[in-house]
Amino acid sequence: MSFFLDAYVLDAIRDGRFDFAYGPHPLISLILFLMIPAVVWFLYRRTTRPITRRWKNLLIGLRSAVLMLLLLLLMRPIITTFEVNPQETYLAVLVDDSASMQIADAAGFESRQQAVTDALYGENGIVAGLADRYQVRTFAFNQSLRRVSDASDLTAQGNSSSLEQAMRQVAEQLGGLPLSAVVMISDGADNADTDPLLSARDFAARQIPVFTVGVGQEQIPRDVGISNVSASQTILDNSVFDVQVDLNQQGYSGRQLNLRVMDGETEVASRLVTLGNEGGRRIELEISPDRKEPILYELRVDEQDGEIVLQNNRYQFLVDNSERPPLNVLLMPRAIMQTLKRDK
Repeated sequence: MSFFLDAYVLDAIRDGRFDFAYGPHPLISLILFLMIPAVVWFLYRRTTRPITRRWKNLLIGLRSAVLMLLLLLLMRPIITTFEVNPQETYLAVLVDDSASMQIADAAGFESRQQAVTDALYGENGIVAGLADRYQVRTFAFNQSLRRVSDASDLTAQGNSSSLEQAMRQVAEQLGGLPLSAVVMISDGADNADTDPLLSARDFAARQIPVFTVGVGQEQIPRDVGISNVSASQTILDNSVFDVQVDLNQQGYSGRQLNLRVMDGETEVASRLVTLGNEGGRRIELEISPDRKEPILYELRVDEQDGEIVLQNNRYQFLVDNSERPPLNVLLMPRAIMQTLKRDK
């Protein structure tokens, strides 16, 4: 029994925080401890009986040690340790559920989503182990945050993901609960305008650690993708509108490819593009709608040889070409307008 008690004490000393219950500032405490040998030497530098220097130094050392030990006991040294009581605290697990999690660049050409699912809910999944110590709350996030219960709730269908928004929303949902930590699993493809460090600092101020787990390759060696599309959401009757397409590529410099705009399975516009240096470039296209209703267009880039990520080869955008009632416009000569102003 004493062996286990000693082992527990040693672990507490190693992992805990040493402090004094009644101690002054650490610098003042150090000065007091250093002053004790000097004061003892001054008081006992002369003895009533002649003794050798060796004995005098030994007695001064013993008296100093006793006084330092008494001072240490009066300051009440304490060790503060932290221990999680099983099932009394909560753990939030946030899983990226955007479309980029479908990319098959994990080990064995497994998708990122499947790799995460196996790690969480597989035969040796970590959720079951964490549930022994915590009340685990698992959430999926892309444009918004939602609670999930098992692997079937992860779809990897979101068009975007925001790490900052996910942490902020989980803080709102679990704000009144004793939260021990937040585990965020993501490929890091955050396409929001907010900084995730803002919410992470809020958790840090509450002494809640945020653990991040990366999924997928850090760099995709060969890829062509549509990163953004700018187009008018509404257009005038029978007008031609422009579409600006941001196209990124890696590993295909000098390659020619066809950028197409599809209305269902009908091609309504296309442009042959020669890729330049690695990075992004903007391409403009003109489209003339053929019917008066909201139209869902899709931009497509053909798959290239050796390309791993295919999810960003397509991009959908909606344009409203609905028929609108005519506007009633009153034309009035300038002279009449000036007369009306004077009358007012």
